[in-house]
Amino acid sequence: MFRDLLEYIGYRLKQVAKSRLFPVSILFIVMFGALILQLFQLQIVEGEAAQEEYTQTTKKTVSLSSTRGNIYDRNGNLLAYNKLVYVVTVTDEGDYSTGYEKNIMLLELIEILDSHDETLNTEVPIIIDSSGEFQYTSEGNTLLRFLRDMYGLSSINDFDEDNPSDITAEECFEYLKERYGIGQYANGDTYEVSDEAALKCINIRYSMAQNSYQKYVSTTVAEDISTETMQDILEHSQDLLGVDVEEDYIRVYNYSEAFSHIIGYTGTASTDEIEELNEEGGDYTSGDVVGKTGIEAYNELDLQGTKGERVMYVDSEGHIVSIESEEEAETGSDVYLTLDAELQEGIYHLIEQSLAGIILDKLEEGDVTNTANMTASQRKIGIKQVYFQLINNNILDMDAFADEDASEAEQRIYATFQSEQSSVLSRMESELTSGSPTAYADLSEDMQAYMTYAYAALQDAGILTSAIDSSDETYVTYHTDETISLQDFLRYALTQSGWVDTSLLDLTEKYTSAEDTYQALVTKTLDLLEDDDDFSKEIYEQLIDAGDIGGRDICLALFAQGVLEEDEEAIEKLENGNSSTAYQFIYEKIENLELTPAQLALDPCSAAVTITDPDTGEVLAMVSYPGYDNNRINDSSYYYSLLQDQSSPLYSTATQARTAPGSTFKMVSAIAALEEGLIDSTTTFVCEG
Repeated sequence: MFRDLLEYIGYRLKQVAKSRLFPVSILFIVMFGALILQLFQLQIVEGEAAQEEYTQTTKKTVSLSSTRGNIYDRNGNLLAYNKLVYVVTVTDEGDYSTGYEKNIMLLELIEILDSHDETLNTEVPIIIDSSGEFQYTSEGNTLLRFLRDMYGLSSINDFDEDNPSDITAEECFEYLKERYGIGQYANGDTYEVSDEAALKCINIRYSMAQNSYQKYVSTTVAEDISTETMQDILEHSQDLLGVDVEEDYIRVYNYSEAFSHIIGYTGTASTDEIEELNEEGGDYTSGDVVGKTGIEAYNELDLQGTKGERVMYVDSEGHIVSIESEEEAETGSDVYLTLDAELQEGIYHLIEQSLAGIILDKLEEGDVTNTANMTASQRKIGIKQVYFQLINNNILDMDAFADEDASEAEQRIYATFQSEQSSVLSRMESELTSGSPTAYADLSEDMQAYMTYAYAALQDAGILTSAIDSSDETYVTYHTDETISLQDFLRYALTQSGWVDTSLLDLTEKYTSAEDTYQALVTKTLDLLEDDDDFSKEIYEQLIDAGDIGGRDICLALFAQGVLEEDEEAIEKLENGNSSTAYQFIYEKIENLELTPAQLALDPCSAAVTITDPDTGEVLAMVSYPGYDNNRINDSSYYYSLLQDQSSPLYSTATQARTAPGSTFKMVSAIAALEEGLIDSTTTFVCEG
């Protein structure tokens, strides 16, 4: 039977072989076998390697920033230029899938930068001051525009209850901290992070968010870093994905203080600035650096140059695979001014010397009383006023007096202050809670100053509202007649609708008696004053005026805090001297400009000079004193100190002050008289001043 089967199979094969389809069948079998073999090779033998090599790429185009042009004076002296430095950048390349992972990386980066004392670039106008309080570093429309952009509103008119414009600096900080999830794990649990580190992280996240729509554009975090910082970052590169150290240019200003108001400074463009410049023919996007003030702003389109372009391929995770083409950016045009740098700087120093001379001419060692009917030349400056101004204008740091490593002089100052602060607050509490409070007019001069400040503090905190009726009889009796006490006024204010915002008081019970509410108001008032730096300055002023804090300790504190370079001979002389020694010390420091009129912020502390060429009308010098260091202007702490400086260094007296024209107007009067025939070339007038 098996033999029969074989014969049958042989017969059928002979039949198939005789068919015309046989060659075709063989071809299909061979082709199908080859396909099976190739699939086996790709999927089984080489599958893993092929999967690793396969990458889906996307074509992206990014712009390259141009280099700003230089600014020169009339003689070719360089006033503003670009310096090649190392900068730290962060690029969102999709390395982190959650905000938590990104924050942890940024906090590690911040720790490295802090360890090398690097300055972080800031765009969020918030700082933490020396007393640990959150403060805005901008105000007015500038602050409103920031809040508008923060909320994502289209106009500053769109603020509402959900997006309030009166948000405090601390509330703004908390809002952004929560938005970016700083201090939160991915599962919602929290971890500890200091306010200082959180604020720096907020600044980086906010800057990165401004570039979020152009994912592959880097955000500069810190500029002009040291070699040590660069090495530290590169050593931790495996933990800092997206962080890089690159070469870039920063703006540097020569003759900075003398030219600060004229040259101005640069900064990251706001939304409004981008729109305005693009309407003028510019090509600006978020993150671009533009001139903010002065020549930098006025000649922005000339200085900016033309952007370049880079075409590249990136993978599905955002990593750059290859660069197809790159068009270099074009450097901006240079700008030449009519100003003379040496003349400008020379006049700046002459102004400073002249103001110092005026102060020394008016300086008196004893107590001074100036009256309203005195002329400017008759007024004197008491040495105690100079001592106080060193604290009042923040040349001496009040908080440093309380440091553990404070000098003996600083410790003496702080001990005296602490004792007086406790006494003042106790006396104020007694006045505010006494059954027979003293009328304002009958208070001592220092208590009047303290009560006045307390009233202002309640207004600033929003507790005393704008609904107070200034025509009300009790209001007039307190503010004008001064025949009732602050306690009387506050108790009355609580009975008036809307005069006091009780929601800001620490009321624990839902239903509170009038007396409980008043006691809460008193407690709130004292709490406000205890933590208020300006109120502390009120106390320091009274202590210095009374002689409880002497000039010797104030002068020694200048050395302890590094305001003056250490001088062992001078320190020993002060320690063994008396009040006259301290007076002479201050006199010499002002005379040598080791303490400047700008630092003291006394009257006078500012001046301006403008010099023009009478033949051409060209401005040769336009000096405003005091100036500021525009190389440091983007440091938020430095900028905040300028805002607090009582000598107003950001104000250009030369271009912004409204003053009488003086003798320059005599030419206009003379020309008018000549044209009217009232005088001729032989007419003379005698002027005896």
